[in-house]
Amino acid sequence: MNNRIDAAERDDDIVAEVRLQLRRNGAMSVAGAVMDKDFALQMIDAGRDAVVGFHSRQPQQLIIPDAGVRMQ
Repeated sequence: MNNRIDAAERDDDIVAEVRLQLRRNGAMSVAGAVMDKDFALQMIDAGRDAVVGFHSRQPQQLIIPDAGVRMQ
């Protein structure tokens, strides 16, 4: 039995990607591995959890938007 991990089979290789993009006009696009709906939604949920976890470890900050930002 060979325990050597081949360079083509590393655990940190990217095997799927879902990319969210927000355009200046407010339109959002989703690209990547979205053909499997359940898998894509699980990836998005995991990404959301990672963002929430990151911010829960950061000190609270007041964010003041630039004058060019319009709130609706």
